Amino acid sequence: MKLPIRRGLFWDVDVDQLDEQKHLSHMIKQVLNHGTIEEFKLLFDYYGFDFDPVNPVLPF
Repeated sequence: MKLPIRRGLFWDVDVDQLDEQKHLSHMIKQVLNHGTIEEFKLLFDYYGFDFDPVNPVLPF
């Protein structure tokens, strides 16, 4: 995982195996449920404001 988000938010998975594209929905869910506002902002800074977490169209 490249994003500077607390690894503790992802206690249920191997953080080293998290893929920002593949596991986007899980990452958003964990940050919304357990993260800080700063971590939430990091997601938007990384993905942009026009992404759909259900059907993401990512710029890469």
